[in-house]
Amino acid sequence: MIKAVIFDMDGVLVDSEPLHYEINKLTAKKHCGIELDYEYYKQYIGSTVFFMWDKIKRDFNFDKYTTQELFDLSEVIKDELVSTKGYPEVKGAVNFVKSLTGQFKLAVASSSCIANIDNNMKKLGLKSDSVNAFDKLVSGTTVKNPKPAPDVFLKAAEELGVKPSECIVIEDSSNGAKAAKAAGMACVGFLNPSSGEQDLSMADYLFEDFDGIDGAFLEMVHAHCFGEPWKVMETDRLIIREMCPDDVEAIYKIYEGNDLRYTENLFDDIDKERAYIADYQKYIYNFYDFGIWLFEEKGTGDIIGRGGVELKVYEDGTEGIEIGYIIRKDKQRQGFAYEGLRSILSYVKEHFDIKSVRVLVHKENIASIELAKKLGAVFEGENGKISL
Repeated sequence: MIKAVIFDMDGVLVDSEPLHYEINKLTAKKHCGIELDYEYYKQYIGSTVFFMWDKIKRDFNFDKYTTQELFDLSEVIKDELVSTKGYPEVKGAVNFVKSLTGQFKLAVASSSCIANIDNNMKKLGLKSDSVNAFDKLVSGTTVKNPKPAPDVFLKAAEELGVKPSECIVIEDSSNGAKAAKAAGMACVGFLNPSSGEQDLSMADYLFEDFDGIDGAFLEMVHAHCFGEPWKVMETDRLIIREMCPDDVEAIYKIYEGNDLRYTENLFDDIDKERAYIADYQKYIYNFYDFGIWLFEEKGTGDIIGRGGVELKVYEDGTEGIEIGYIIRKDKQRQGFAYEGLRSILSYVKEHFDIKSVRVLVHKENIASIELAKKLGAVFEGENGKISL
């Protein structure tokens, strides 16, 4: 279960990477006589400046200044540039942080020094005498190994008092994503154009805009990363959530006593069904973000049905988004199917670019035909369509 969100700073909260490159390029040229080509420089994005200068000294066989002296010289240039240009906020990042306050423990784990982290949080309005959006601020300069090693994220988790598996990291760099996964944490990669062409293939999910994500998105990513069933939505009487292999016995009970002419059959072998559900988690939920979900009754916690929408390929080669459901025999004719499916249709309309769903009902299944019509289906024979 997710308990903490850990943010990188440069390139995630502040759009500092272009300015950092300019600072380090000027420092290298002015004091070392070195031209820092961007293709060479981008390997250091996400790591510490001390690691960068130390490796530059080795790569270019330069020993006029120590690593600390090069850092101090770059700080002089940085102060000059920041005083005129400043560090701009990444669009939407501040509001996103504020939206998470109270939902999760929050930390910044950055390769920058703690003074820079602290100063940026103040400028962003995330730290003051009356505001403290983050529970912890952690600098990569205080740990043994810089990103892509996991040290700074592990220290952040320790200071927050949570396990690594209870954390999700937001990163914009290849080094940062590698560090998050090495720490055993979930990771979402922010595609910031200012950070250059970063390899974020290690991240569990990618996003382009803070305005398009929320706390529920982070919960989903974390659940998918660790194979946990994600709670998708709630109705008055139901929790609608993803399936997992541990649910298989309850799923079999749903089918007991039902007319299986109207439903998809289960495997005769329960282990095969568990394997199918595990694959369903991996290839359907993780890929499409929708599928068939479970209906869990509030109060009792009983799994009383399942329903949702799936991508179907029909015999004529056409594709369509199809809605389906099944309710446990003793819970039928109590409005659970309508309540669950109505909520699912609203969710699909809000979150996906889906204009309609198909309804296929056996002509003798009068109850399902009436339910589909109540949900807004228009039928042509046994085939119906619900416009969203």
